[in-house]
Amino acid sequence: MHLTSTFLRGLGIVLPIALTLGVVVWSVRSAEALMKPLAVWLVPSGRSYVPGSGLLLAIALVYLTGLLVQLFVIERLVALGQRILERTPLVKSVY
Repeated sequence: MHLTSTFLRGLGIVLPIALTLGVVVWSVRSAEALMKPLAVWLVPSGRSYVPGSGLLLAIALVYLTGLLVQLFVIERLVALGQRILERTPLVKSVY
């Protein structure tokens, strides 16, 4: 009984940490793979691609998206879109 409860307590600590690290590694690899073609296209032809540029590009695009949302016009469009979604019968229950 003591062995089982000790093992389960240890598993309760190790499993969330391992899953979190796995999700972080997967996210970084996915962002790099997704943005690498765009980063290669943006790099001048005389220079070589630096690993990690895709991830930095993804972070920059997320930041720029946040800046756009803060703009008054874009903020109004987002609010309009949300109002439309809230009034749509089937989408309202999911949204």
